[in-house]
Amino acid sequence: MLLHEAGESFFFAFIISILITPLTARLAGRLGAIDHPDGGRKLHSRSVPRLGGLGMACAFLVPPLVVMTLDRQLLSILGGAAIIILAGLLDDLLQLRAIIKLMAQILAASCVVVLGGISLTGFGNLFGLGSIDTGIW
Repeated sequence: MLLHEAGESFFFAFIISILITPLTARLAGRLGAIDHPDGGRKLHSRSVPRLGGLGMACAFLVPPLVVMTLDRQLLSILGGAAIIILAGLLDDLLQLRAIIKLMAQILAASCVVVLGGISLTGFGNLFGLGSIDTGIW
């Protein structure tokens, strides 16, 4: 990615996030996707909209489509991200079971690996003790 592509992507992401996030908060209210405090695990003290991630997702997905040259690897990453975003949206609306969310994550990772041909071959010299290779992964 060229430096100007990165700058343009950041600018578009910033503007999209500012414009879309408040709209998704209003949409959450209309759809009843509001998270209420329960006095247990939840840390917030007032009700909050659950669709805020949708605005950030748009800010993540749209700039590469507009600014960058699309190739097989980028499209597979964006496709995997779209699967994760869809699973998050459905979870916000329907409270999905953990196994369904796990299946969506496996599908998204498989999309990146199989369609994009992307693999993790190592972590480099992460701890200063030499290269850490992942083997066949």
